[in-house]
Amino acid sequence: MNQKVLQIPERVKTNKTKVKIALYSIADKMFSSQRISISVSQFEDFSDEIDYLESEQLVKCEGKQLQFFHQSFYDFIFAKQFVENRSDLINYIKDSEQSIHIRSAVKMIITYLRDYDPVLYCKYTKQVISDE
Repeated sequence: MNQKVLQIPERVKTNKTKVKIALYSIADKMFSSQRISISVSQFEDFSDEIDYLESEQLVKCEGKQLQFFHQSFYDFIFAKQFVENRSDLINYIKDSEQSIHIRSAVKMIITYLRDYDPVLYCKYTKQVISDE
């Protein structure tokens, strides 16, 4: 994960576990609403984490809307959470009806999985390519 998340200075009122949970919560809300910006008021319990992420330019607040600094960071956070939660990639693709909108997420999931779990990476790569 980004060094700004893994090495949080002690002067900051949060820690990497809370920041990780906040990032995952933001990605979850974005995924469930299928929007790249969401209301910051949904994350009142993470105000210190949001402040820290914003100070490190990992998220940005525009008005009352919160978004990641770049789409690729959302894809990375989504992929990391997806893999670490042991979600099923094939079911994800089928449930999304192979929508063009999931291409970047699938690519990021496969890429993250390659280092995280090489055996599962090989299994999913074969399944995706062979369309089993």
